Amino acid sequence: NAPISQDRRDFALVLEPEEEAVDWLPAELVRLADAFILQGGAREMMGERKHFTSEEKLELYALSQQATRGDCDAPSPSSFRVEARAKWEAWAEIRGAETGACQERYVEMVQEAVPAWLKWRTLRTLKKELLEERKAPKEAQPSPGDCKFAQALQLSIQGDQAGAAGLFCESAALFTRE
Repeated sequence: NAPISQDRRDFALVLEPEEEAVDWLPAELVRLADAFILQGGAREMMGERKHFTSEEKLELYALSQQATRGDCDAPSPSSFRVEARAKWEAWAEIRGAETGACQERYVEMVQEAVPAWLKWRTLRTLKKELLEERKAPKEAQPSPGDCKFAQALQLSIQGDQAGAAGLFCESAALFTRE
């Protein structure tokens, strides 16, 4: 195995001998770590340690949510729903944390608990899917001007000429800025 630089050790993996080395993106590592935990890889590979503590599970949950969904905007669950409330509080507690920092800490926690987690055989399919996603052409996202123009056309078809005229002007202004 080729040496991995200390600051990049969590974001690289040498795959099976027949595969090339992959430098995983932080978001891909979070997806892989989620799958590893949720599909039982942690239980299977943790050895003597056996499992994450309750506090670690809450931190992992909060980091995963913050890294993939951003700030917690869900209403607080009832205090009678103890597990849901604990998860909500853990996530709400890190409101405003940067996505990259959450991704890094999440992967770091999994790496510390199970150093060889990325080699878990069940991740092989997800790894292949992630590599295929990298190869797939990205769909073009409509520009803000395109969206306003489409809304204006819809209003025009519905007979709201005044509303359509306003949106046509807004879309024209956006197109000139693009």
